[in-house]
Amino acid sequence: MANYLFYGFMFIINNSIMFYSLYFDIKYRRIPISFFKYTFLIILAVNAIELIFNSYIIAFFLTIKAVIVVLTFSIAFFLYNLKIIGGADGKLIIILFLMIPIKIFSFSLIFKYMIYFLIFQSLFIWKNLIYNNFFNKKLSFIQFFMTNGINSKSKRIYFTSFCRFRIYSHLDSLNKNKFIIKNNKLYFNFKTKALEVLTQSRPPLIILIIVSYYFLFVV
Repeated sequence: MANYLFYGFMFIINNSIMFYSLYFDIKYRRIPISFFKYTFLIILAVNAIELIFNSYIIAFFLTIKAVIVVLTFSIAFFLYNLKIIGGADGKLIIILFLMIPIKIFSFSLIFKYMIYFLIFQSLFIWKNLIYNNFFNKKLSFIQFFMTNGINSKSKRIYFTSFCRFRIYSHLDSLNKNKFIIKNNKLYFNFKTKALEVLTQSRPPLIILIIVSYYFLFVV
């Protein structure tokens, strides 16, 4: 009975952290440093409770948590260097795994989690590729590649996977936190009859992080 109460307590704390991180990410596309400062204190308190409640050997408990940090940091750092996630996204991933009680944790969960996350991220990329190739945006990309001398196939795939052309006159009505301008030149799209500018979408990756995390325990 006591174990179920503890797991329920951890569930509430975990969901509270995910809720507030999601709120900041959707509204501002960034998570303030103060959020992580308070979360760090929560992690210390919750892990101290888990250590005392389960009467673990301190060396054993700290070793498991240290390995979790090293593995999740390594994976998050790898994804960060590939520009798939941001620094705040990586910190949240580490936090979520530190909050999993040792009794229900296994290291395979970390790798299983990354598979889920990359699958959901791939769906976003495919959505962008389809949009850019079939919704009157292909012409703008052709102009962009020609005027900037971009002949590399890998670079072209990168731009069409992560970027979008948006109608310049519509930028003022859009949420500026959801994209960044990648190129200051304007391109005229003869199909839409409008001037367009290249932008890079800033999707709320926290959503993907949270959904992938839930998939660990429901699939």
